[in-house]
Amino acid sequence: MIRMVLAHFAMFRNRVDRLDVAGQFKIAFLTLVALFFLAGIYAGCWRLVSYINGVAVIGPLLVNKLLGLVFLTSFSMVVMSGLITSFTTIFSSEDLPWLIEKPIPIEKIFILKALATCLYSSWMVILLLSPLLLALGQVKQAPLSFYPFSIIIITPFLFIASSLGIMGSAVLMRFLPSRRTRDILLLCGILLVTALYVLFRLLEPERLVRLDGLEVVAQYLAYLNAPTAVYLPSWWVAAALFSFLTNAAGDTFFYAALLYGAGLVIFIIVVLLAKRYYYHGWSEGRVYNRVSSPARFSFNARSPLRAIIEKDGITFLRDAAQWSQLLLLASLVVVYIFSIYKLPLDTLYLQNLVAFLNIGLIGFIMAAVALRFIFPSVSLEGMGISLLRASPVSMAAVLGGKLFFGLVPLAGFGILMAVSSCMLLKADMYMVILSLAAVGVMAVGLGCLAAGFGAMFPVFSTANVARIESSGGGLFFIITALAYIGLSLGLWAAPVQDFYRHKFGAQGFASGYGWWVAGGLVLINLLVTVVPLRLGYRSLEERQL
Repeated sequence: MIRMVLAHFAMFRNRVDRLDVAGQFKIAFLTLVALFFLAGIYAGCWRLVSYINGVAVIGPLLVNKLLGLVFLTSFSMVVMSGLITSFTTIFSSEDLPWLIEKPIPIEKIFILKALATCLYSSWMVILLLSPLLLALGQVKQAPLSFYPFSIIIITPFLFIASSLGIMGSAVLMRFLPSRRTRDILLLCGILLVTALYVLFRLLEPERLVRLDGLEVVAQYLAYLNAPTAVYLPSWWVAAALFSFLTNAAGDTFFYAALLYGAGLVIFIIVVLLAKRYYYHGWSEGRVYNRVSSPARFSFNARSPLRAIIEKDGITFLRDAAQWSQLLLLASLVVVYIFSIYKLPLDTLYLQNLVAFLNIGLIGFIMAAVALRFIFPSVSLEGMGISLLRASPVSMAAVLGGKLFFGLVPLAGFGILMAVSSCMLLKADMYMVILSLAAVGVMAVGLGCLAAGFGAMFPVFSTANVARIESSGGGLFFIITALAYIGLSLGLWAAPVQDFYRHKFGAQGFASGYGWWVAGGLVLINLLVTVVPLRLGYRSLEERQL
């Protein structure tokens, strides 16, 4: 087992050692950009935690409640991510047939793939939690030992969350090897996670800062003192960190022992599942369902672009791991709209202000959707990209088909969220039109950015979408997309300022910059549409396979 892990580290080290100067420069640049991005997240977390902790009397309780809610959300995200990712990494990995043929115990192969799944399913949560914990330690003036303790205490938390998803996939693969049945249950799992998100929203975390929303102070204090899902590891890790900050050594040791004890039990269960079910589930999962309808052999003349779009559509519908995530997007829309509905807004001024800020939030969500569906589309061709290059189809048609296939649902998704949220906010018609225009333009920009970056930084060696998303190109795309959204939102703020000046007579809002704003929007959108697509097309044309 240790030799297999060391072999993977050696493979990673060899890839790093073989980087040329351009590759090293790219890695260094991406690292600097990522550090800059994390520094911005840290600044926002520090300001939030400082504000909450500074509330008189109840500040520490507010921080504790915030930690509980953050870790509860992270726990549910990692569980679902582990469930989805494990179907690819544990049961569909390309090296599994080679590994299973070797004289290696089956449970060791399972554990190795499970550890990789834990990493793939939790790396984003680790990236986002790190600035929050660093800001928490700075605000609380914690000792230096707090930071290694945070790593020690979060490790079993993430392991438990991802292992629960892995256990669910192992059981499904063993008892329901039929792909169609397993796909149905996967959809049920997605619906369950949607229900959990709605349940979290029903907890109304905004009550943390709305003392007037409760009848008496005693009820508010009772709400703050009540644990958030006390039987879940999310509360254990929050309680362990809070106990460490308050020098409660007994409680710290108790919750740490609880996390590691639960992690040990989960590990034993995972090993037992591997011994009993892994090989059977893997072998049965390789058997496809029988096709009920007879095959049809026909040829219709089609344009290259149409052929690429139809091919991607058929491939997408055949892969339940891909199309089932559309249900996740639907659940995201439901949760987002429900959150907008619960906002305590009682004036037209605030309603229109939130409608404008809502444009940025929708842009962030569309960036994540583009990273999941559009960015990996070129990489998922795998070695089949060589067949496309040998066929009478230009790389421009290939890239255009990938873009069109992902851009239409991305734009529809963003516009649906914009219209629904503006209706619930009862925003002015001017803000509704501006929101639709801004979201539509950003959808095109983000789609082109994702398609271009996906072609510039393809990963043809794997069909694992999680690995493609977490590559250097994926990180570079999401950072560039966030910068594009921020700049676009700043430019769209000018017509909003004019609206407030004429509608409410607000002071301090400048006007007369219409041509500058329009020129800036045209320039920035040309940069994110033309340049990435051009560079992506050139990369595909010059790539040697």
